[in-house]
Amino acid sequence: MRNPLSPFTYYIRHKGQALLLIGVVALVTLGVHTMIGMLDSGWEYIFYSFNYLTRLSRVSAEDDLSTEVAARIRAHPDAAHVIPENGMVIGIPGPGIPIHFPALGVRESDLPVVLEACNLRLKEGRLIEPRAAEIVLSAEIARTLDLQVGDSVSREIDENYYAGFVTDLTVVGILESTPSDAAPEVGAAFLPYEYLEGHELYSPRPSGLLVIAREGRKAALDSFLRALAADTGGSSRLRVTIYKDLLEELAPSQSISYGMYGFTDFLLAGTAMLAVAAINQIALARRLSDLGLLHALGNEKRHLIRRLALEVTAAAVGGWSVGLVCSLALSIWLNAALYPARGETMISIRLAPFLFTVPIPVTVVAFTALSIGRTLRQLDAVAVIERGKLSAERADSRRREARGSSRNPLSSRVFYLRHRHRGVLFFLAIAAMNLGVVFPAFVIATYIDGNVPVISYLRYASIVSPVQAGATIDPEIVAQIRAHPAAAHVIPAKPLNMMVNASAAVLGDTGMPIHAVRQEDMQTLLDAYHVHLGQGMLPDPHAGEIVLSHALALNRSLGVGDTVGQPVEERDDIPTELIVVGILEPNHTQLRSERARELSYAPQWIGFAPYEYVDGHEQYAALPTCFLVVSSPGRETKLEAWLEQVEDSSQVAVETFGATVKLGQEIVRALFAFLTVAEVILAAAAASALVVLQTIFFRQRRDEFGILHALGRSRSWLVWRALRESASVVSAAWIAGAVICAAGMLYFQFNVYAPIGLNLNLYNGWPWLFTLPIPVAVVAASVGTIAWALSRLDPVAVIERR
Repeated sequence: MRNPLSPFTYYIRHKGQALLLIGVVALVTLGVHTMIGMLDSGWEYIFYSFNYLTRLSRVSAEDDLSTEVAARIRAHPDAAHVIPENGMVIGIPGPGIPIHFPALGVRESDLPVVLEACNLRLKEGRLIEPRAAEIVLSAEIARTLDLQVGDSVSREIDENYYAGFVTDLTVVGILESTPSDAAPEVGAAFLPYEYLEGHELYSPRPSGLLVIAREGRKAALDSFLRALAADTGGSSRLRVTIYKDLLEELAPSQSISYGMYGFTDFLLAGTAMLAVAAINQIALARRLSDLGLLHALGNEKRHLIRRLALEVTAAAVGGWSVGLVCSLALSIWLNAALYPARGETMISIRLAPFLFTVPIPVTVVAFTALSIGRTLRQLDAVAVIERGKLSAERADSRRREARGSSRNPLSSRVFYLRHRHRGVLFFLAIAAMNLGVVFPAFVIATYIDGNVPVISYLRYASIVSPVQAGATIDPEIVAQIRAHPAAAHVIPAKPLNMMVNASAAVLGDTGMPIHAVRQEDMQTLLDAYHVHLGQGMLPDPHAGEIVLSHALALNRSLGVGDTVGQPVEERDDIPTELIVVGILEPNHTQLRSERARELSYAPQWIGFAPYEYVDGHEQYAALPTCFLVVSSPGRETKLEAWLEQVEDSSQVAVETFGATVKLGQEIVRALFAFLTVAEVILAAAAASALVVLQTIFFRQRRDEFGILHALGRSRSWLVWRALRESASVVSAAWIAGAVICAAGMLYFQFNVYAPIGLNLNLYNGWPWLFTLPIPVAVVAASVGTIAWALSRLDPVAVIERR
């Protein structure tokens, strides 16, 4: 060989070890890139859904905008176009839940202006006609929903994606982006303003404005719109939607999600580091004679350290590259299998997943180089050549007088007790890998638990509401519901919206309904929800007052005498101040057994305001009237099933506890399916890395097993002993990881969740299931490898060649 000291020489001559190192790094890289790529793809679609706001801004209100506000916007010198808009949203499949894109309702004369501003042009078909039931879509939305020109969309076809489409709309055109500057592509749908305005099922329909700025003046115009919203009474009166503001709102949630997965990345990189460092350390022990000879021939220690570090770097970078290529190939396959209509890879080449994989090879190389450097600095060439030891002094210093023999030398614990360094290394590698996989599962579980109380208002009362804002429910439908034998009460209500911290600081705040009901119906609802007045009093019918459950008041840090709504809390969709006059406490002894068992860990978040006050106040005039349907005791499921069957998708929307829980379970399954892909890859990586360690350990113990076999121990007994050894360390590592996870959940429960009226479901078994594949895979693969090696073991040859 021309260059025997080349960094590649050793691995060329030891291809098996090289492939093992490359495989470990590649599998960990594959798992991390896939996991972060899926997360990043979800954020990409969220940002893509409001990219149209990079070209324009949106102004809306609960009811029609006043002519004075519209005139002030039109008169501003930075406003090039101010276009009336009365559209809705269209959903597409997202990571677990649909992602909403704008379906803008614009006039025929304004459509070319909006398309030009958004850099969109017609790809196929034609544009919408003024009074026709038609829609045009950007190509990305059409691909995702598998729609073509001539297809129809409506709420009846799919309520998840077309909730606001109460009539059939025909797709008449597909749009595509035109080549432009560096601004992001826009995804949107367009409907005829005239059709929505004139159709009885879509009216009365509040309209807003699309505001297009003059070139280079968008920032100044957005500042004016923010100031205008503040001057006109807050967000309930005027809502301004601006791209930069949405980015700022989502930035904390995005940072938190990447931070959580960054912790996982850290654990997995540490596992790869431990495995590769152990493999190299064991290989280094077998190369001491070669290194001692090279040092005796004049090669400096720093040259040898650099050579070994380059060998590790070559293997780590090679494995990292292979992992990235495999991840991209996997994304293409997953896209073809799961999202055939999209026409794009689920995990495209983006910066974030790539950056998350960089720590893996860097950590492996850095830690291994430090370990090699520490070892070779003690290198004594003469001692290595004469004794095969690292140094004479080190060997002497390590000699210790045995204090006594073990009472049970064949115990599965003895080997690891006598080789603590090896046992600790094996223990830490398994524990770190387990934590790395389980941590995202617990994060998803806690996020789900945090959002469960938001559906508390459905636990004992279903909601029937009009599909369109401002519409009323046909009295015949209400009479039909009242006549059903399972319906005990049908109560008219006005829906308010109160902002709550339902995600326990994991992914931000969300809104939940608070209902305004008549005074005579309020006690009926308190009985139905099995709560009683714990503090204060019930609201006065004609006063701006509200009563809240204890858990909901705790979430918002409210007590009797505090206020909600605007302007105290501008995020509340409550246009006036409401004083908290009472706190509701649960009647634990009266809870219905069936519903009490379902989501029993979740506290009830409910609140009631006076219907008479809301119905008579001008600022609440745009609120529709819905109906709370309370069932007879024990007949909740029967009533919910009937309501879901008789739902008229063109007129009313029905919310039931059972259907909402079912939808939540589907989302949970989708999220955990997303996690399972990464889990399978990481379990394979863990098994591969730790099987390599076990194989090397077995080779070092070949004499021990050979002598035991020669003394009469059967191969099955030796395999059973190896199983006990592996299982004991794996079990200890699993228990340690489980204790850390349980401690983390308890910390979150008492320090994060409980102070804001939430409870974690400590009995949720889903996250714990994700702890099993790695230890099971490690034990099975390790024992299988040792059993295969023992099947080829010749005890006589071992004894003769010792």
